[in-house]
Amino acid sequence: MFVQQNTVRAIKTYFQEQLVSLFSSNEVKVMVKESVMSRLNLTAAEYLLSDDSLLSESDLLLDGGSSKVGLESTIIDCTTVAPRVLRPGAITFEMIEEFTGKIISKEFSVSNIRVSGSLENHYAPKAIVILDQEPFAGSGFIALESTPTPAGVIRLASPKSVEEFARVLFESLRDGDRQNLDTIHIEQPTGNGLAVAIRDRLERSAKGR
Repeated sequence: MFVQQNTVRAIKTYFQEQLVSLFSSNEVKVMVKESVMSRLNLTAAEYLLSDDSLLSESDLLLDGGSSKVGLESTIIDCTTVAPRVLRPGAITFEMIEEFTGKIISKEFSVSNIRVSGSLENHYAPKAIVILDQEPFAGSGFIALESTPTPAGVIRLASPKSVEEFARVLFESLRDGDRQNLDTIHIEQPTGNGLAVAIRDRLERSAKGR
């Protein structure tokens, strides 16, 4: 696992483990380019390849496949008596409480800890994002399949579940930008679990740009 600024981030896949091992043994420096961090979240290598401004000729791109979850990882601060979530993700509050036996604060606070994913632009498309309001004709719309599409509204995604919502979210926002939409309305999923992480990203998305 990586430990940075007293914050733990776990390596989740065999691919990542081998990658870290390779780089460590060959003293290869790894970093995330600032130009990538300031863009809408990239959930597949193809999005990097499609934008010439993000890569230079000397850059190497390691493709581990599309994101299975769609959202970034959970980041947990373990420096206090009770673990504290700095960024919610697929590892939910309920999972952490069951594993640690401790009550987790539901308030996200980064205090003086530098934590990745804190830039609102990293979650925001070029279009204006409006949450939980009636969409109007000509605007994009993302909502669970059970919510009908109003007349004249451009449906960008109709996920059947919260899990699918997370997987298609950023691609749907990117699709709205490809269609040059000015506004994207999103009906947020309710409930606990992964829905908490989705709402966190959407709140940041609505504040970005």
